Amino acid sequence: MPFLISLLAFNQFSGDVQSRGLRYLLIRTERSNIYVGRFLGTALFSTLVIAAIVATITFYLGVKLEIYSAGALSLWGLQGFLALSVQMLPYIALCTLVSAVIDSPFLSLIIDKLIIGGVLLFAFLGGLAWEPARYLKYSLPWGLQNYLLHPDASHWLGAGLACLGYTAVFFLLGYIRFQRRDL
Repeated sequence: MPFLISLLAFNQFSGDVQSRGLRYLLIRTERSNIYVGRFLGTALFSTLVIAAIVATITFYLGVKLEIYSAGALSLWGLQGFLALSVQMLPYIALCTLVSAVIDSPFLSLIIDKLIIGGVLLFAFLGGLAWEPARYLKYSLPWGLQNYLLHPDASHWLGAGLACLGYTAVFFLLGYIRFQRRDL
């Protein structure tokens, strides 16, 4: 899911900065409104897409397989939807940060993919050579996001709060950069 989220969120600002289109928006609104609005719009749209996907999968499983009851499938679908909704927020905030820093949409997409995939790859390969390098995956929610589906409430609550913390850090870093950059 983090790789797919970057396809939805990579071009929040970079294309408009490159074409100088944000200058016209700044006449009527403030930078903070643009930044917060685009982040929230991307998060809302991504949540709606995830809801449609989970509903489709849940409906298909209920109609075709008929193994589980409708209540059990509904609970499973709701838990999966909430887990994916919380998991995607830090990656959307990271894509927002990169888009606020880089002027090219294509380069923004490439950088997003390299960061998201590179952290996991470096953690795995580095961990083969040096055990503490495995902790590199905690620079993004890679090390925590699987706990969002844990049956124990303390695990998924902790993972959810950690994902919200990552979101806040990436969002604030991008916000600070967007406030200072030349548009």
